[in-house]
Amino acid sequence: MKIHAAVLAAALLAGCATHHQGRAWYTLSEQSFAGIKPGATSKADVQRDLGEPLLAMTFARQGEEVWDYRFLNGTRYYVAELHFDTQGRAKYVATYPDRCWDRAVPCR
Repeated sequence: MKIHAAVLAAALLAGCATHHQGRAWYTLSEQSFAGIKPGATSKADVQRDLGEPLLAMTFARQGEEVWDYRFLNGTRYYVAELHFDTQGRAKYVATYPDRCWDRAVPCR
């Protein structure tokens, strides 16, 4: 019975884990992503400049990986999506208002 309680407690605590990106969202701006050049900027370059993404997803059928970073633009929270090809080179960057700013990860 004690083992079941320990497993349950561990599972509950794991649910409390939070997502963190490399650089704090309040230190980033839209200008932080302006230097990302399609076909030239690598994932290693982005990771060096911005740190770990808040969220990273792979879309195998589209042949791309998408990294999300949250940032502040004026008084609104935004998300920057960085799209990379299968060679790890930037394809494009898309930014949009974060409609789930109060959650650990952006809404999709």
